[in-house]
Amino acid sequence: MSLSSIHTDDLVEESVHLSGVLVRCMPERVVDVSAQINQLKGASVDSLSTDNALIVIIEELEDSMKLADQMHHIQLMSGVISASMIYHHSDKYLEPSSRSASEETVQ
Repeated sequence: MSLSSIHTDDLVEESVHLSGVLVRCMPERVVDVSAQINQLKGASVDSLSTDNALIVIIEELEDSMKLADQMHHIQLMSGVISASMIYHHSDKYLEPSSRSASEETVQ
């Protein structure tokens, strides 16, 4: 389907949320915590500092509450000392609705 075949009535506004989280870990658990975080949907460990702190990127396409849930889940992991949000950005974009994506508009 080409963009010219999508009517503005068929577009749905979606939000994307991107956060950076600083996760401090016990030295003996940093590898395990990193592996657990990488298993979470939308989360990835970007880097590890020399003082056992992980920089984690969390991308959520639905809502900011799911971001909070991910952070809470990380805070409860065995070996995590603290998890603090250090960056957050949200933006909106337009995406075809399910109706327009499933049927082409003929002009």
